[in-house]
Amino acid sequence: ERERRVHPENPAWHTFGEICRDSDTIVLESRRPERFDEYGNVRGKFLFLDVNKAPFRDEDGEIIGTVGCGRDVTEERRVEERLRWSEALLTQMAQASPLAYYVVDNRTDKILYFNRRFSDIWGLSDLEDDMWAGKIKNGDVISLLTPLFSDPEAFAATWALLQDEANRSVVEDEIRLVDGRYIRRFSAQIRDTDDRYLGRLHLLEDITERKNASKALRRHDEIMNAVSFAADRFLKESNWKAQMYEVLERLGRATGVSRVYAFENSMDPETGSLISNPWWRWHAEGIAGVNDHGLPTVHYDAIPRWHEELAAGRPIAGPVREFPEPEQRYLEPFGSRSVVVVPISVHDQWWGFIGFDECQREHTWSPAEIDALQAAASIIGAAILRRMNEEVYRNPVERSPLGVYLMQDGRLRYFNARFAEIFGYSRGELNNLDVQDALIVPECRDEVRKLYHSLLSGDTESEHHEFCGVHRDGRIIHLENFATRLWFEGRPAVIGNIVDVTERKQMNEALKSSEERLKIIFEYAPDAVYLIDMDRALVDGNRAAERLFGCSRKEFIGRRFDEVVRLLPGDMAKIEGIFDQLRAGNAAGPTELTLARRDGTRTPVEARAFPVTIDGRQMALATDRDISERYRMEDLKKKALIQIEENVEQLAILNDSIRNPLTVIIALAEMADTEIDRKIISVAWEIDAIIDQLDQGWLLSRKVKEFLMKHYS
Repeated sequence: ERERRVHPENPAWHTFGEICRDSDTIVLESRRPERFDEYGNVRGKFLFLDVNKAPFRDEDGEIIGTVGCGRDVTEERRVEERLRWSEALLTQMAQASPLAYYVVDNRTDKILYFNRRFSDIWGLSDLEDDMWAGKIKNGDVISLLTPLFSDPEAFAATWALLQDEANRSVVEDEIRLVDGRYIRRFSAQIRDTDDRYLGRLHLLEDITERKNASKALRRHDEIMNAVSFAADRFLKESNWKAQMYEVLERLGRATGVSRVYAFENSMDPETGSLISNPWWRWHAEGIAGVNDHGLPTVHYDAIPRWHEELAAGRPIAGPVREFPEPEQRYLEPFGSRSVVVVPISVHDQWWGFIGFDECQREHTWSPAEIDALQAAASIIGAAILRRMNEEVYRNPVERSPLGVYLMQDGRLRYFNARFAEIFGYSRGELNNLDVQDALIVPECRDEVRKLYHSLLSGDTESEHHEFCGVHRDGRIIHLENFATRLWFEGRPAVIGNIVDVTERKQMNEALKSSEERLKIIFEYAPDAVYLIDMDRALVDGNRAAERLFGCSRKEFIGRRFDEVVRLLPGDMAKIEGIFDQLRAGNAAGPTELTLARRDGTRTPVEARAFPVTIDGRQMALATDRDISERYRMEDLKKKALIQIEENVEQLAILNDSIRNPLTVIIALAEMADTEIDRKIISVAWEIDAIIDQLDQGWLLSRKVKEFLMKHYS
């Protein structure tokens, strides 16, 4: 009461006493000590208090009041609130993360936290409720996951080490699952500032796609090296059949398959139907060979799709379980899980095929791998053709899709038609050129010569690089070169395959140019264009957005939209409606809003927003068009229409004001009927005719006004 008397103008200056009276009543009624969380104003300052009160008794034990003490816990409450906010933020971030989070207390075997991605990776979505409820412990989860690992014993051993609270090690490794997936694991202890153990954090990421892409790229290079090796062997040895096993082995190891084999077509002497017999094969250690199952011959009548596709020059590839039923039955004795079969053509005739089997796991063959295997099949076909042809080294690769060349003593000893075609020359023209100067741009000559001499000297066995060449018409062409060292006619030489990758480079450059153009369009667009996430934080914006927001891009990126500009209270519901549309995957707008900058300037805008996804993150592409000029023009139109209305009304009044006196003048002049009066009457009627024209103008003006009001009001 004293405090209130000191500040009578502020009833809220000291409200704590009223709240205390409520708790006093509770203590008096319960007749026992009580603890209360109380809050109120104390001398103008808002406080949270932890209050303990007890009955106060007299000498006879009768309650005569209460006694209590209070502790200021305002700052603790604020800290608790900030902690709750931080926990909610971290939880949201973890749930939205592409990484799987898993936090456990190894001492109690309790699961402290996991996100949705963790459940998705391991297929535990149906157990989430029990995991949160504590019905399923960490040990139960590990028991469910262990059979999924390709090496469960090793996983169990490493997991056991991580259970030890004394083990502070940080683990970062990759784990392979039985279904072929790869999981990257990061594990570290969680300790507080006093170094007390709180649990262990496990971060998991599915890197299967990244791993497969890396493997496919590496396998493509290895296959091309094997193709170069095959070309080398076939060119060096006249008996190509003697080299087939070694070539198949190199291809098998390059592709990482279980088995490689080559079949040759022939006619069944009994039925006259087309069949194919195995002639060469290689298989990895521990894998049965093709003939080990007693099925040496392929009868195309039983698997007609193979006949149709291979005869047309098309490879067959994929998991065996996806093949037609007859093919699955044929391949079942081999234990094959994935197969790629590439036709071998000799002199434009289907000669047979080379096959690659994977028996350990299913394998998806990338287009680059199939292209490389087709190149391998082409090299084998060329080697067979070489044996069939009198020319020793030209025909084997004449029809190769690659530009094949043999370089010795700084000049071309051999090149196929495709090689000449890449550079736009005929064979006769190339034979008379200094090819290194004529076919290679000056900037690349020294590097190509260096690689060439490195191969000749034996410092490197093979090379894979890119360089720029010169087409006959002067165009710069981009080339990919696969080269290897060989001995030709008793001296070292270089044989290689050249691929024209100009189109691919141009596509990349076009993509880059397109990105630059889009960047310019974005940057210099007259409307404010900006990216905003679903938490309403600004991600990027153009120059018009800087002008609209009244601050630089550096200042507004990362800040919430309502921190950069203020909205009128009536526009808040419109903003909520826009984000509801975006979350539903729909475009929003146009919506008129008024934005207030920090300097107080208000700008009316027409806002549109479109849902977009960038790097897996849901955002909105928003455009705000300044419609201040539109508002100004609308105001001018309104004023003009009002002025027209007033002018039309004034014209009607003016006509009446002139005609009424004129009628009197005519009447008076007719009564006198003198010569002068008759002249007055004549002039008066002329004036009346003019007034009639004004009446017509008034009617036309009124129609114009009604048209404008109808279409532009």
